Amino acid sequence: VWARSAFDLYAVGGVAGRRGFVWHWNGATWRALGLPSTSDDGAIFKVWGDAERDYVVGAAGRAFVRRGEGSFEALETGGMETLLTVTGTPRTGEVLAVGGGSSAAIVRLAPDLRRAELGLPFLQGVAFDAVDDAGATGGRGTVLHRRGDETWEEVDVGFVVPGQSLHAVWVDPD
Repeated sequence: VWARSAFDLYAVGGVAGRRGFVWHWNGATWRALGLPSTSDDGAIFKVWGDAERDYVVGAAGRAFVRRGEGSFEALETGGMETLLTVTGTPRTGEVLAVGGGSSAAIVRLAPDLRRAELGLPFLQGVAFDAVDDAGATGGRGTVLHRRGDETWEEVDVGFVVPGQSLHAVWVDPD
């Protein structure tokens, strides 16, 4: 679930990993929003937006953007890895999605497409801080950090998280 306001709310999901959907609440009623046909109709896992655009990501590398009141358009992600989370920063317009299968995938969806494939476990969380540095988390306790537009670096958190996964990351704006 993601909301721009009490009258502009989105919910996403799927049924048993398939039949991905996007619902929109306008303050009075829920309405299903269609997604472009693709070769896979896998689940949609996350939604994020800014003042002008809404992004959703999901199974099989699927990513879509909706500009204003228009229809969702498919975005090229350059891969088939499941994308589990999406977020962005209104200051620069950068939008990141993370996921993966056997290894991590970081996909920059805006302002241009960029992929970072790392020899690390899949990722499940991504966030920006107040100066647009980014952090990502995932399988086996993976924690990554990126300053500005530089390379992603693994962070040594000082302990091992065997068989566990960090599902989300939040960065204190201060």
